Amino acid sequence: LVSSFSYDLLPWESGDKICQQMAEICYMSLDAAETAIVQGVYDNTFTPPWVDQWCDGWADMANCDASTQCSSCSDLTSAVDYNTCEGCCQCLDDVIGYYARLKHSWSIPEAKCRMLGEYLRKTGKDAWIHYDEKLLGGEGACSMHVDVWQLIPEVCHDPECYQSEECSKQCFRPEATKEMCPSPFTWSFFKSTREWRPGMLATQSTCEVESCYPQPWIPTEAECKTVSHCESDCPYCETDQFWDWEMKKTMVKCSFVNSKTSKPLSEADCKIACGGSFSGTCYFKKDNRSTAAACITDPPTDALGSTTYEKCVGQKALTGASVTSANYELLQCSSFTTEQCGWAQTTFGQDMACTIHRLQCKNRADCKEAGRCDYEWDDWQIQENGGLCVAPNDFSKDTSYSPHRDFWGECSTLGGEHRSYGCMLYQVTSKDACTQAGAKWFPSAHSKSKCEVPGYAWKKMSSGGFYSGTMACCIQLRGSKSEGRCEMFTQDENSTSCEHCGGTWMSIFRFRSHGRWVEGSWQKNYKWTARAFEPSNKWVTRIAFEKVTDVWQNLIAAIRAVPAVNFVTCRIGPTLDTLVAIAKQTAAQSTLGTVPLLPATASATQVGDYVIEPSDNSVTGTTEIDVQVNLLSSGAVVAENAKGNSTNTTGGNRRMRRKRRLAGTGLSDTLTASCYTVVVNAGRYIGQLVGDCIIFSPSTALDNPVKVCLPTNPQIPVYGAFNLDCLVTVSSGVYSVAPMTVTKSTDGLSTCAQLSAPGTYCPGKIFGTGEPDRSAPSGCGSVTAISGTVVTQA
Repeated sequence: LVSSFSYDLLPWESGDKICQQMAEICYMSLDAAETAIVQGVYDNTFTPPWVDQWCDGWADMANCDASTQCSSCSDLTSAVDYNTCEGCCQCLDDVIGYYARLKHSWSIPEAKCRMLGEYLRKTGKDAWIHYDEKLLGGEGACSMHVDVWQLIPEVCHDPECYQSEECSKQCFRPEATKEMCPSPFTWSFFKSTREWRPGMLATQSTCEVESCYPQPWIPTEAECKTVSHCESDCPYCETDQFWDWEMKKTMVKCSFVNSKTSKPLSEADCKIACGGSFSGTCYFKKDNRSTAAACITDPPTDALGSTTYEKCVGQKALTGASVTSANYELLQCSSFTTEQCGWAQTTFGQDMACTIHRLQCKNRADCKEAGRCDYEWDDWQIQENGGLCVAPNDFSKDTSYSPHRDFWGECSTLGGEHRSYGCMLYQVTSKDACTQAGAKWFPSAHSKSKCEVPGYAWKKMSSGGFYSGTMACCIQLRGSKSEGRCEMFTQDENSTSCEHCGGTWMSIFRFRSHGRWVEGSWQKNYKWTARAFEPSNKWVTRIAFEKVTDVWQNLIAAIRAVPAVNFVTCRIGPTLDTLVAIAKQTAAQSTLGTVPLLPATASATQVGDYVIEPSDNSVTGTTEIDVQVNLLSSGAVVAENAKGNSTNTTGGNRRMRRKRRLAGTGLSDTLTASCYTVVVNAGRYIGQLVGDCIIFSPSTALDNPVKVCLPTNPQIPVYGAFNLDCLVTVSSGVYSVAPMTVTKSTDGLSTCAQLSAPGTYCPGKIFGTGEPDRSAPSGCGSVTAISGTVVTQA
């Protein structure tokens, strides 16, 4: 096996030149060429090819005795003997001269190849043979380039041939073959199938050298910084053949302009400049909207030059006008904006031949506005016509939209094509014809403001025409609103009704911006990456989508089962929980339900009036965490707290007194705020409960807190000095303020906090900041009395 290899130059010349020169050649070795020349049949009609080259200078051929001076020329096996085969023998026009030429050429490889070519040409072959020292491993050989282009028929040189399909069929370059080598000799044939291309950026230094972006051929940084242009085209008003400079100079008119502002003169000032009245050579023109105007005149008679382009210079004083003087100035198509170009074309006709062309953007501002209005049809044809004629889809006969309706067929009967915005009448090429057809003419737009016009596209005026808007309601939008394409527009006439139906209010035509202003930057444009022998393939784990579907369906079933389980628990659980509490003589804890927290999933689950809202990082692992939520009522807390205040007395007199107290108090008496004041700190009562408590029990530790909102009970009275919301936690029967920040829900009816640790949490209120160190009233005498009475009666 080959452990390593490298490339090197050939011993005689660089490999790239060999590859470029080989192409398609016929070649033979020098020995084969010598044999071919010797075996060549000499014809006395041949004119020795060398006579025209150097034999003309021979002094006297009569002194060349063939019998003595050329006696050994025919013996090609021996070396040249200049006594018996002199140089003059080569100029004899017979076979001796032929062999003399051969014998004198044996020591020169190039001469052998030339002799071979001379022989072939004398036999009528168009063969030009040359010696190539690079062939046959550097030994050299005679070679001839196969020129296949000469084999193309002469008729193919006529440009009209390519207009004919039959004629052009024979004008393809033929494939070079060995049969094209000249007979009668045996040639070897070589056809190059590869092309050598020198390496570009083949080293790290050449790769990472700084160059100009985006024009890397610019040689210096100074030149690079002068580069600034727009990578787009912009619409401009120009004469039809603007590229012909001489023609363009004839497509102009001379005009009067304000000498101070260079704006066209007003009609009144133009009449004064024309000598008090208009004529066929001095007149005023303006469009109907008064956005374009021109005061046309002949050039001054005393100006130098022979054409309007040369003579339209100078100034004229005005008397009685609003300006004191007017300048003569050339009026060209480029003097008009794209909106004025159509008026200039109609007004001045072929004298100026104005039309809109898309040219290189002239400045950054034009580049920024560059783009095209997407009509979903031929932009050039719309520009030539000056606009597009569109008829709205007719829904007047429909009680409801039918997806099987043949809109294409309906448009074809009108001579048009269906588009999502209506029926495009492409055969109607003028505004007047479009109006007669009862359709709307949309002028060709060259800017975003003209392409996407506010207002309903099909809103009619009282006169019967249409307003200029292009907006409509899209109910089938493919892609985004800014870059997408609408597949169906409705006939809702405003954005409000459109949004009520879930549609998108947008223009039926979209302006596609594509201008980008480029400035030269001298920088490193490439990064060198070292070659490495490494695997070209990469193992990719494929997801079994059918199994993902099973997992998804099981997950949905489990999630849907959670509300059902919580409902059953809520319906049955309280009764069982109450019976268990009575048996144990403890406060009842009702089970509200279980809330599953899914990994990396933000959600909100409501259990009763409580809301559990995890974030997407509450559970960062891959296993679901269940949160058990139990209810501990504030009333149970009050009762439990009052239990310690009662004394179990069995004396007859006390029992009788409690009978009377029970009869006078009643179970329906209202509890005071002090009954709920159970929050202590340093032996002082500093707050109270304002709602029921929950027992928060995650199945495992949470990665991050979840938001829990606990409802407050508006029926619980609040001590006036308690004005700060808080969350109360319970530890060993002691209620204290939980050290965490709380917020109110949007409706103000719940207290919310971020919980992670298991425990009992209650909504509460405490003293506000700045409150003196004091203790609020606590205790619930009515509950204590009732509890004692119940115990006594029992």
